[in-house]
Amino acid sequence: VYRNQIESGHNKMYVSDSANIDSGEHDDEHDDDEYGVFNEEEECLREFMLEWKEGMEIHHISRLRTSGSGPELSFEEARTLWPWTPTFGDLSWEMDQGDELRTGEYRSHVWSPYAIPRALDLFHGYHRRARYSSMEFKTYWKYHLVDFEDVDTIAKKLDLDSCFKDEVYYESLCSNYFEDEELRMDVIDAKNLTIKTVRKLRRFLYGTNRSGVICDHHDFLRLLFASMGTIDTGCDPKGGWLGYEWVPDREARQEFMKEQIPIFRGKFDPEGDPGESEGDYYECSVTWLAYYIAKAADDLDPITVRYKPPRKEDAPGWYEGYEDEHGSGADQAALIEMYSNLLRRGQRQG
Repeated sequence: VYRNQIESGHNKMYVSDSANIDSGEHDDEHDDDEYGVFNEEEECLREFMLEWKEGMEIHHISRLRTSGSGPELSFEEARTLWPWTPTFGDLSWEMDQGDELRTGEYRSHVWSPYAIPRALDLFHGYHRRARYSSMEFKTYWKYHLVDFEDVDTIAKKLDLDSCFKDEVYYESLCSNYFEDEELRMDVIDAKNLTIKTVRKLRRFLYGTNRSGVICDHHDFLRLLFASMGTIDTGCDPKGGWLGYEWVPDREARQEFMKEQIPIFRGKFDPEGDPGESEGDYYECSVTWLAYYIAKAADDLDPITVRYKPPRKEDAPGWYEGYEDEHGSGADQAALIEMYSNLLRRGQRQG
């Protein structure tokens, strides 16, 4: 009953547990348009959703099978611990560049696995468009607490389009964007991605904020972001690059070698083997999102804890004298804010 109140509003690529996309079945009558040409966009959407759901199963739902202290669960049992319903909003691709994603909106609901009438309404937006010497880039993750015993939390769902445009409706988790498209320096905002937020979301969904119920804090955040399309903390499906990634310099690699930190496939792994040379640690990079997720979960490993934030001087478009020619980031931010305020004022007057 609770799910139907929200799902009845979805009109774009909603996928339920019994949808044909899971079984690979589809209606052959709709494979061709009136000219007999295969609908490439529809098939791309189908493959995209499969990639999202399969990635969720393999990399995240599977972790729930052994997250508790009891016997190993089956996939079917693990799925009941994280019931979720994914759907897409607006999507566009660079079809001439290997179907690379340009703009994407990922939406889903995560439902309480207990007899608690609550859900998390999740929204992840992405945009990236590269040009010769500049790049448009913005990505963000948001959430809303839906309590079916509180009508104020679900009233706006009756009008989904206006709801998704309402900045007040969602609360921000984190974001990253290029303030200066030529400089291409990451402007990361993760002030809300904290242990306080994790506990709030867990208490809302499970009735308790204690780590270990269903899964620990780190796995909870991995599942949360994966439910918004971010299966990997470095990229979304279809080439959805998410920004800055810290690569350990020679000094850091020497420290890893000296401490004999065990690794496996470029990640810290207690059951892995220490590197045999400094070069073995070169691939031990850490994305900004992986760092802030681990930090919020209070689970920084010996490699992730050495993460360093992006510097202006390391941005692709930086050169000596850049600010003299283009102005400082503060100047540009002030201009952007002024322009945004003018737009908002004009919209109110209109």
